[in-house]
Amino acid sequence: MRQVIGLSAALGLSLIGSYITWIDDGDVIDDDAVVVYTIAPEELASITWDGEDATVQITQRSDAQGEYLWIDSTIRKKKPKPRPTPEDTEDTSDADKPPGAEDTEDADKPPGAEDAEDADKPPGAEGEEGEEEEEGEEEEEAFEIETTTTAFMGNSQAQELWESFAPLEALRELEIATDADPSKFGLDEPTATITVARKAGEIELVVGGETYGSKDRYVKMGQHLFLLDDTTLRPLQFASSRLVERSLFPTSTKDTSKIEITFSDGITRTLEQHNADDPAKAFWADVATPDTPDETAGTWIDKLFRLRLRSYVGEGEIEGELIPVFSYVTHEGKTSWSVEVLKVESGEDTSWYAKSSYNRSLVTLTDSLANNVVADLDSLRPE
Repeated sequence: MRQVIGLSAALGLSLIGSYITWIDDGDVIDDDAVVVYTIAPEELASITWDGEDATVQITQRSDAQGEYLWIDSTIRKKKPKPRPTPEDTEDTSDADKPPGAEDTEDADKPPGAEDAEDADKPPGAEGEEGEEEEEGEEEEEAFEIETTTTAFMGNSQAQELWESFAPLEALRELEIATDADPSKFGLDEPTATITVARKAGEIELVVGGETYGSKDRYVKMGQHLFLLDDTTLRPLQFASSRLVERSLFPTSTKDTSKIEITFSDGITRTLEQHNADDPAKAFWADVATPDTPDETAGTWIDKLFRLRLRSYVGEGEIEGELIPVFSYVTHEGKTSWSVEVLKVESGEDTSWYAKSSYNRSLVTLTDSLANNVVADLDSLRPE
């Protein structure tokens, strides 16, 4: 019994030692966060992730509404090629030949010519080469790369990521030997390259593999190797799903003081919010009757604030005529944001779009939410 206990203890210590060896990637220079590079926020021009599956570039832009982040994303996915139909594979090569043409071609060959051509080949050569070539061609032709390119405004998480790159901090720096095996850190086949553009020049970071368990990333800059927090890099890699701004304007219901609504025929109506700081007493009212709560308007505005965009599109990508439905302007103090809601009709189907000064682009809307807003629009018309 004692022998079993002793062996079990030894085995446990062995496993712990193996695990420590697995996660020990070098001598730790500093347990605290270390600076990978120093750069002032105003010096940062763009951040680019370039990997096998995605290329993402974040740039800072500005207009009359202020500064904002714009993101260009290209996603590459491998997918099976469509199988050819029987009609596609039908051999029609002999269809245009006159009767007997094929026999005539063979008739010009001297007897035994075909056999003579094969005589110089070693036994089985044709079969082996043919099989290898066919296998390679089948594997190469079985898949194709599907490329999806999008451009969109960055959300608050994109802003946090942008700020985390000026300057960039790592969890720690690793001391590695000059002859260290790069495969130990996934640098023999890097995941991606990150290019940080600044006025003084570009900084290049090579992204390697992940650590066991935490999935933090090894990143090399020049001859220096760092360990970066996974939460710093993953949003950049998956920007098309994580960094998209989906709100049509940044104002919350509580902070909105006024909404101006313009119908398609040019008629306008202005609604103001009262007692916004007290949810129990807050209400919306027409500017002409400020002391009379308008419950219908309040219900409609709740639906308006739930409206979200689905995707960013270019006007050249729209099939059909964009028809204006209504527009509105939200006010928060001296700041205002305008939104125009449009539609495209195709038979019995209707697709919803919007142009927002906040999003700086034409966007598609979530159909169900847009339908709810437009269905009750006439109830807001002034009498």
